[in-house]
Amino acid sequence: MIFMGVYRGDRSGSSDDDTAEHEPAPEQTSLDEHTETTDDDDDAAAAAAAAAGATVAGAASGVGAAGATAAGGPVPTEVQDPDEPADDEKEPVGDGDVAEPCGDEEDGEPDEDATEPEAELPSEYESPQEEPPEQDQHPDDVEHEDPDVDTDDEGDEEPDESDADEEDENDDEDDEEEEESVTVTVTVDPLSAMSWGIQPVLKRVQEQYDVELEYELAPVREFDDPAVMEGVWEDGTALHGMPVDSSLWTAQSPPTSTELLNSAVIAAARQGEQEAFLRRLWMHGIAAGQDMNEKSALVNLADQVGLDVAQFTEDVETVEVETASSQPQVPVTEVPIKGHTQTWQGYVQYVDFKQQFIFEGREEQPPGPVSDFVREHGPVATEEIMEVYQWDRERAVGELQSFPEIERLTIGRGEFWG
Repeated sequence: MIFMGVYRGDRSGSSDDDTAEHEPAPEQTSLDEHTETTDDDDDAAAAAAAAAGATVAGAASGVGAAGATAAGGPVPTEVQDPDEPADDEKEPVGDGDVAEPCGDEEDGEPDEDATEPEAELPSEYESPQEEPPEQDQHPDDVEHEDPDVDTDDEGDEEPDESDADEEDENDDEDDEEEEESVTVTVTVDPLSAMSWGIQPVLKRVQEQYDVELEYELAPVREFDDPAVMEGVWEDGTALHGMPVDSSLWTAQSPPTSTELLNSAVIAAARQGEQEAFLRRLWMHGIAAGQDMNEKSALVNLADQVGLDVAQFTEDVETVEVETASSQPQVPVTEVPIKGHTQTWQGYVQYVDFKQQFIFEGREEQPPGPVSDFVREHGPVATEEIMEVYQWDRERAVGELQSFPEIERLTIGRGEFWG
């Protein structure tokens, strides 16, 4: 229940609604009529206040007429007697009493004090309205910092390009090193037991350092004393361990020179099979002790290697061989190291090559599978397998026998696998 004060001009005190209903004054406008008249004006003010209250989202819930309208009731109009004390001078309202808001009966508009909070509402709401644009602009400011982003990207790209260039240069250097293969050159002849004896070492170097082997044919050698050559072969066998049959020098017709054999090697070289043919000569002439100074024996070997026999026979008759005024020493092994050539005469060991390759900066590699080795170089002697893979004889034989495709061969005094 709301109590309304009415200014009557005679400074009569305000009355409550119950008194107005039971004691109506016929000569004056009743409180209800005044309230109805006032309500129309108040409704317009309430609508304006409600719009303001909706705009500020309830920010002024406790202020003046807007608060009353939000609660669903009429806007109270406070009528204040000019002689009454100000609001701050009134006595406190007791329990059950409600303070009456002041109003002006002449214009029916609320007091200026009641409208002042409405004017202050926009200023109170301006702060939250200003903050969202600042927050919305913050990400945009970060996203549009193109100079900083580009600078960082450019800073990252420069070292990447430099690193890529360095990697490309390193790759090029690695490729150049891989292309610069080492060629081991060995001067040999078909009746040099030591040339045959260093084959295991050369095969190991070839496998573990990926070098190329190139054989050069020594000038023709002459043999005046077969007994001396027999001793040379026997002594060499104790050093290198390869199979050698020195009975060739005690035969009725021992070799007197290497001229015919050199001609056969040159003829095979014309068909691109010098190394394969030379190896067959060593196997049959040195390991088996067979007399190879017969053309029929040489033609047989050419057929085994797969040469054109007719062409081979013709070339053997027509080729010219090199001779020398002095007896050549064989074998002679040469390796280019750091711009100079390292040379060994006679027997050479694996450690000799390894020391030179370490000096040059080459890395040792493990050999490939034994089956591949036999397929590429076979027939190979058991001693060659033992040297390349550093196995003893028992293991070498056991490993080779485990491959059904590898055949065991006996040539003279030697054991071969192919």
